[in-house]
Amino acid sequence: MHKVGIVKVASKLGVTPVTVDAWLAGSAQMPHDKFLALIDLLAEIKPGWEQSDKE
Repeated sequence: MHKVGIVKVASKLGVTPVTVDAWLAGSAQMPHDKFLALIDLLAEIKPGWEQSDKE
């Protein structure tokens, strides 16, 4: 499984880890451009599960 920490997410979004923590806590509003950048970042992560046809 691929894990991404807050420090790496903050770096990719061009903000501080404190800012990401504030967004997560709901004490600051995430700007739309950062939200869209986060979606792009999450879309790059391969899921930690495998699809199988076996039952």
